[in-house]
Amino acid sequence: MTLEKNSRMTINDLPIGTEIYYRGDMANNPGFGVITGHGKNTVDIRLEDGRIQRRIYVIMFSTIDTGDGLSRFVTKKAYFERREKQLAKLMQRIEG
Repeated sequence: MTLEKNSRMTINDLPIGTEIYYRGDMANNPGFGVITGHGKNTVDIRLEDGRIQRRIYVIMFSTIDTGDGLSRFVTKKAYFERREKQLAKLMQRIEG
């Protein structure tokens, strides 16, 4: 799946206090967090478990959660929108 061009975010879309979801990878657990600082086209994040990620490029964020590495950082809202769609599909399959 490819991301739509307009799904990428800018520094203005990610003010301090924005809640995010980090998908994680093989070496890092996923988790929710909040943007705590800005740099030039970068943000700092404090995750709920206490980890701090610094200088994450804004280009890494997306308004659409694809559920894979293309959307490693998304807003908390985008994460839950995808989750609700997935749960609806599951319930539809269960109910027949």
